[in-house]
Amino acid sequence: MIIKVEDMKKLLLCVLLLTVISIGGCVDKEAKKTQISTIDLEQTITVPVKTLSLEETIESYFLAKYDIYTSMQYVDLRYYLDLSYLNNENYTRWLKNLVQRRKVIEENQYFFVEKEQKDFEINFNDAPEDNRMDFYEERDILPEFDKIVHFTITAKTDSGYPPFFALNDQHTMALKKVKNRWKILFHYFPGSSRHRSRDLIDIISKEEMEVQLLKEVQNTKEVQSSLELSKGIVYDGLKASEYAKKYINSHNSRFYTIDDWMGNCANFTSQVLLYGFSKSENINVRDYMTDKWYAGYGGGSPAWENVGYFWDFLIKDQPGTKEGMYGYTVNNVNMLDVGGIAQIKSKISREESSFSHNLVLVNKDKLLFAQNSPDCFIYYSDLVNVDLRFFNPKRLIVD
Repeated sequence: MIIKVEDMKKLLLCVLLLTVISIGGCVDKEAKKTQISTIDLEQTITVPVKTLSLEETIESYFLAKYDIYTSMQYVDLRYYLDLSYLNNENYTRWLKNLVQRRKVIEENQYFFVEKEQKDFEINFNDAPEDNRMDFYEERDILPEFDKIVHFTITAKTDSGYPPFFALNDQHTMALKKVKNRWKILFHYFPGSSRHRSRDLIDIISKEEMEVQLLKEVQNTKEVQSSLELSKGIVYDGLKASEYAKKYINSHNSRFYTIDDWMGNCANFTSQVLLYGFSKSENINVRDYMTDKWYAGYGGGSPAWENVGYFWDFLIKDQPGTKEGMYGYTVNNVNMLDVGGIAQIKSKISREESSFSHNLVLVNKDKLLFAQNSPDCFIYYSDLVNVDLRFFNPKRLIVD
């Protein structure tokens, strides 16, 4: 089922009365002392006057979050979320940190911040296209629920949307009916693991966020290696970015694909790099692959499709003259070129080497990245609670 949110907003305006209840003054002084940290945001609760159907609940939930995102003012989501579940509580904390990051960036004009809401559609599916339900059931991951729902959010645009939309890939929600209304117990989408933790996520204060962002904008470290090579194929970042835009949600039939459940990000960025080195799209792709970095219809090498092996392949023996890809790492996003690669890992992770996702820069002015799993664009300003590393490709040497 396809619901046009443009029409849904008109409907909600007719049926919803937004009752704003301030909860900031309800916390006594002793309770404030025990908080992990504080956030300088007004917290309110939005309560519909009409009982919503299951689909209306999900639609209203995303509209409420979109308002939070663009207004950069947090609104309490407990009407929709059962906050007795740790994952839901951590999600609200992650969302508060996202709002705080965007707010500090906007106040200081560090990077582009998207403030415009754009149309999107929610497509409800009868069943998932993968084996996620078997995975959940085997590991007893899902809480006791009354209804499980699968859906995809789509949009007709090449700009970025909030990361929680995870455009073009599947969402799964488990809901329970409580006092004649639907409450969300569990919500999975590609990228949601970055706010899942066995402990409560810290809410980052404005002061702490300012310190973090100041480090991100300062060029405090020189390029790790200056590359002076006359051998090999020169990288064209603009050509690579055009490929990324074309195939971000339209997979190239010359290559295999990995569904969003398993993660297609490295496979996608490897394709982007390959076509950044090629003369045109109508090429023999094997001419631009190496004995360690290759793929076809049936699969690819570890360096092609695995985030960690991919990074090791990029940074080996820099600079050099042997077969392989050459370039250099940079300290922050301001030094990344169009067509450059970023890798991210959640700050929740305790492992230093657990970078788990690839992005490719396609717009330098707005710092817009293309990605797969989910198959959509994301702004640098929305990358909260993650560590990053960056690489500018320069030349490819093939035998």
